[in-house]
Formats: sequence, C-alpha cells, structure tokens
Amino acid sequence: MLTEKEKAALDRHITAVPEETKKPKKRSGLRKNAFGESLEFYQDDLGAPIYNTDTIYYMSIQTETERKTFNVLLESAQELIDEYADELETVAVVKHLNGKEFKKTMEVLYGE
Repeated sequence: MLTEKEKAALDRHITAVPEETKKPKKRSGLRKNAFGESLEFYQDDLGAPIYNTDTIYYMSIQTETERKTFNVLLESAQELIDEYADELETVAVVKHLNGKEFKKTMEVLYGE
C-alpha cells in the first residue's frame, strides 16, 4: 500500500505535462568565416567557389594579437598571407580535403 506522500508524488508524475523537447537548430545553409561573413557551403573562407576537383587547405595565421583559421584554396591562402603581411608572425598551411569531400561535409553541417 502506498502512503499519502507516495500517492501524491505518483499523481504529480502521471499528470505532469512533459517539457518541450529541445528543437534542433534550424540550418540556414550559410556558415561564418573567421571574419564573421556568411558563406555558402560551396565557398572557401574568402568566398571563392569550390569545385569537386579542387584541394582545400586548412590555414592558421598567427599575428601579435590573435590566431585565425581558414579553409581555403591555395590561391586564397596567398591572398591571406598578403593581407596579413605587416602583422604576420607564423603561418601553417596543411592539405585538408578535396573539394567534393569539403562540400559534402559543409552541406551536412550547414545545409538546410
């Protein structure tokens, strides 16, 4: 036999309205680069279109005040080096993915 306290607890449990489950965040189809600009999943971090045969590089730039990372085509990597030339301390560029894999990954992460 249940005590009055146990009955009350059971009653609260049975009649309790479940909390709304957390809704998944809506994907906009856009992602942000290190500058805070919105990009499509088929663009590198400087906005250049990526084709399936392209090679994407992961690039890290260290200045006196900050470190920024980018996913870029090799041509875009040179643009970033030129842009940060005056304050540049170190640069690391590593081959990351081919264009087809990169677009697929970005579409899964940011696609609608």
